[in-house]
Amino acid sequence: MKQTFQREDRDQWSLRNQVSIFFIGFEEIAKFKVTDSSVTPSRYEYKNKFSKKRNSRLIFHPQTNSVVDALHSDSILKLPEGALDKLSFQLQLRHDVAMLGDKFLQSEYHLVDRTKFKTYTVKNLGEEIIDTPAGRFNAIKLQQKRVDKDKHTLIWLAKELDYFVLRVERVENGESDFKIELKSLEVDGERRF
Repeated sequence: MKQTFQREDRDQWSLRNQVSIFFIGFEEIAKFKVTDSSVTPSRYEYKNKFSKKRNSRLIFHPQTNSVVDALHSDSILKLPEGALDKLSFQLQLRHDVAMLGDKFLQSEYHLVDRTKFKTYTVKNLGEEIIDTPAGRFNAIKLQQKRVDKDKHTLIWLAKELDYFVLRVERVENGESDFKIELKSLEVDGERRF
Protein backbone atom coordinates (compact mmCIF):
# COMPACT_ATOMS: atom_id res chain seq x y z
CA MET A 1 0.00 0.00 0.00
CA LYS A 2 1.19 3.47 -0.82
CA GLN A 3 -0.39 6.43 0.96
CA THR A 4 -0.03 10.05 -0.17
CA PHE A 5 -1.16 13.08 1.84
CA GLN A 6 -0.98 16.50 0.22
CA ARG A 7 -2.40 19.99 0.14
CA GLU A 8 -4.59 20.59 -2.92
CA ASP A 9 -5.05 24.33 -2.38
CA ARG A 10 -5.19 26.82 0.47
CA ASP A 11 -7.75 24.92 2.55
CA GLN A 12 -8.31 21.64 0.68
CA TRP A 13 -6.30 18.47 1.37
CA SER A 14 -6.28 14.99 -0.10
CA LEU A 15 -5.33 11.56 1.19
CA ARG A 16 -4.86 8.72 -1.31
CA ASN A 17 -4.31 5.00 -0.77
CA GLN A 18 -3.12 2.78 -3.61
CA VAL A 19 -3.17 -0.91 -2.78
CA SER A 20 -1.75 -3.66 -4.94
CA ILE A 21 -1.71 -7.35 -4.06
CA PHE A 22 -0.30 -9.36 -6.94
CA PHE A 23 -2.53 -8.33 -9.87
CA ILE A 24 -5.45 -7.19 -7.72
CA GLY A 25 -5.72 -3.79 -6.13
CA PHE A 26 -7.79 -0.75 -5.41
CA GLU A 27 -7.43 2.99 -5.01
CA GLU A 28 -9.22 5.36 -2.71
CA ILE A 29 -8.97 9.11 -2.36
CA ALA A 30 -10.53 11.56 0.06
CA LYS A 31 -10.70 15.34 -0.25
CA PHE A 32 -11.42 17.41 2.84
CA LYS A 33 -10.86 20.62 4.76
CA VAL A 34 -9.00 20.75 8.07
CA THR A 35 -9.71 23.25 10.84
CA ASP A 36 -8.19 23.49 14.32
CA SER A 37 -10.35 20.71 15.68
CA SER A 38 -11.94 18.80 12.85
CA VAL A 39 -11.72 17.26 9.41
CA THR A 40 -14.64 18.04 7.09
CA PRO A 41 -14.92 15.69 4.11
CA SER A 42 -16.03 16.94 0.69
CA ARG A 43 -15.44 13.87 -1.55
CA TYR A 44 -14.43 10.25 -1.25
CA GLU A 45 -13.85 7.82 -4.10
CA TYR A 46 -13.13 4.10 -4.04
CA LYS A 47 -12.12 2.36 -7.29
CA ASN A 48 -11.65 -1.36 -7.74
CA LYS A 49 -11.58 -2.52 -11.37
CA PHE A 50 -12.05 -6.18 -10.36
CA SER A 51 -15.06 -5.58 -8.09
CA LYS A 52 -16.94 -2.61 -9.53
CA LYS A 53 -20.01 -3.15 -7.33
CA ARG A 54 -17.88 -2.02 -4.37
CA ASN A 55 -16.89 1.23 -6.10
CA SER A 56 -18.13 4.40 -4.49
CA ARG A 57 -18.15 8.15 -5.12
CA LEU A 58 -19.34 10.05 -2.05
CA ILE A 59 -20.15 13.74 -2.31
CA PHE A 60 -20.55 15.41 1.08
CA HIS A 61 -22.70 18.46 1.80
CA PRO A 62 -21.44 19.70 5.20
CA GLN A 63 -23.97 22.56 5.39
CA THR A 64 -26.84 20.06 5.51
CA ASN A 65 -25.00 17.10 7.11
CA SER A 66 -25.79 14.94 4.12
CA VAL A 67 -24.02 12.83 1.53
CA VAL A 68 -24.87 11.05 -1.69
CA ASP A 69 -23.10 8.11 -3.31
CA ALA A 70 -23.22 9.22 -6.95
CA LEU A 71 -22.50 5.68 -8.20
CA HIS A 72 -25.24 3.87 -6.25
CA SER A 73 -28.11 6.19 -5.50
CA ASP A 74 -29.65 9.59 -6.05
CA SER A 75 -30.98 9.48 -2.51
CA ILE A 76 -29.47 11.92 -0.07
CA LEU A 77 -28.37 10.32 3.18
CA LYS A 78 -28.73 12.48 6.28
CA LEU A 79 -25.78 12.02 8.59
CA PRO A 80 -24.88 12.72 12.18
CA GLU A 81 -22.76 15.82 12.60
CA GLY A 82 -19.09 15.08 12.10
CA ALA A 83 -19.61 12.03 9.86
CA LEU A 84 -16.50 11.05 7.92
CA ASP A 85 -15.39 8.81 5.08
CA LYS A 86 -12.92 5.96 5.65
CA LEU A 87 -9.82 8.06 4.91
CA SER A 88 -10.72 11.37 6.54
CA PHE A 89 -11.52 9.28 9.62
CA GLN A 90 -7.84 8.31 9.86
CA LEU A 91 -6.80 11.96 10.07
CA GLN A 92 -9.54 12.88 12.52
CA LEU A 93 -8.51 9.98 14.76
CA ARG A 94 -4.83 11.01 14.65
CA HIS A 95 -5.80 14.59 15.45
CA ASP A 96 -8.02 13.56 18.39
CA VAL A 97 -5.33 11.33 19.89
CA ALA A 98 -2.67 14.05 19.42
CA MET A 99 -4.87 16.72 21.04
CA LEU A 100 -5.95 14.59 24.01
CA GLY A 101 -2.80 12.51 24.50
CA ASP A 102 -3.21 10.18 27.49
CA LYS A 103 -6.72 11.59 28.06
CA PHE A 104 -7.96 9.96 24.86
CA LEU A 105 -9.73 6.95 26.33
CA GLN A 106 -12.60 6.26 23.96
CA SER A 107 -14.54 8.06 21.23
CA GLU A 108 -17.30 7.37 18.70
CA TYR A 109 -16.94 8.01 14.97
CA HIS A 110 -19.62 7.92 12.27
CA LEU A 111 -18.33 6.66 8.91
CA VAL A 112 -20.12 6.61 5.57
CA ASP A 113 -19.99 3.34 3.65
CA ARG A 114 -21.64 3.80 0.25
CA THR A 115 -25.35 4.31 0.99
CA LYS A 116 -25.32 3.86 4.78
CA PHE A 117 -23.36 4.96 7.79
CA LYS A 118 -21.71 2.94 10.51
CA THR A 119 -20.78 3.96 14.02
CA TYR A 120 -17.45 2.79 15.43
CA THR A 121 -16.11 3.05 18.94
CA VAL A 122 -12.37 3.59 19.18
CA LYS A 123 -10.84 2.63 22.52
CA ASN A 124 -7.32 3.32 23.80
CA LEU A 125 -5.68 0.03 24.80
CA GLY A 126 -2.50 1.69 26.08
CA GLU A 127 1.05 2.17 24.91
CA GLU A 128 3.47 -0.39 23.59
CA ILE A 129 6.73 -0.52 21.67
CA ILE A 130 6.33 -2.19 18.29
CA ASP A 131 8.70 -3.25 15.55
CA THR A 132 7.79 -2.55 11.92
CA PRO A 133 9.82 -2.81 8.70
CA ALA A 134 10.47 0.95 9.17
CA GLY A 135 11.89 0.46 12.68
CA ARG A 136 10.93 0.38 16.34
CA PHE A 137 8.40 2.91 17.65
CA ASN A 138 6.58 4.02 20.77
CA ALA A 139 2.94 3.49 19.85
CA ILE A 140 -0.57 4.10 21.10
CA LYS A 141 -2.63 0.95 20.50
CA LEU A 142 -6.29 1.49 19.64
CA GLN A 143 -9.21 -0.85 19.05
CA GLN A 144 -11.88 0.13 16.48
CA LYS A 145 -15.12 -1.81 16.78
CA ARG A 146 -18.79 -1.66 15.83
CA VAL A 147 -21.43 -2.51 18.41
CA ASP A 148 -22.56 -6.15 18.32
CA LYS A 149 -19.79 -7.22 15.92
CA ASP A 150 -17.20 -9.90 16.75
CA LYS A 151 -14.53 -8.55 14.44
CA HIS A 152 -12.49 -5.47 15.27
CA THR A 153 -9.48 -3.56 14.00
CA LEU A 154 -6.33 -2.78 15.95
CA ILE A 155 -4.50 0.44 15.06
CA TRP A 156 -1.05 1.50 16.27
CA LEU A 157 -0.11 5.20 16.03
CA ALA A 158 3.50 6.42 16.38
CA LYS A 159 3.82 9.02 19.11
CA GLU A 160 7.09 10.39 17.71
CA LEU A 161 5.66 10.72 14.16
CA ASP A 162 2.65 12.93 14.98
CA TYR A 163 0.58 9.78 15.53
CA PHE A 164 1.16 8.44 12.03
CA VAL A 165 -0.37 5.00 11.44
CA LEU A 166 2.26 2.30 11.99
CA ARG A 167 0.16 -0.82 11.77
CA VAL A 168 -3.43 -1.82 11.09
CA GLU A 169 -4.59 -5.34 11.87
CA ARG A 170 -8.09 -6.74 11.47
CA VAL A 171 -9.06 -9.48 13.92
CA GLU A 172 -11.97 -11.86 13.39
CA ASN A 173 -12.85 -14.84 15.57
CA GLY A 174 -9.74 -14.14 17.66
CA GLU A 175 -7.37 -14.44 14.70
CA SER A 176 -5.59 -11.87 12.55
CA ASP A 177 -7.35 -11.64 9.22
CA PHE A 178 -4.92 -9.15 7.59
CA LYS A 179 -2.22 -6.71 8.61
CA ILE A 180 -0.47 -3.73 7.02
CA GLU A 181 2.63 -2.08 8.47
CA LEU A 182 4.69 1.01 7.80
CA LYS A 183 7.63 0.14 5.57
CA SER A 184 8.97 3.60 4.70
CA LEU A 185 8.03 7.27 5.11
CA GLU A 186 8.83 10.24 2.91
CA VAL A 187 8.07 13.83 3.99
CA ASP A 188 8.36 16.70 1.49
CA GLY A 189 10.42 14.52 -0.85
CA GLU A 190 12.85 13.47 1.89
CA ARG A 191 12.90 9.82 2.92
CA ARG A 192 12.70 9.45 6.70
CA PHE A 193 13.11 5.62 6.76
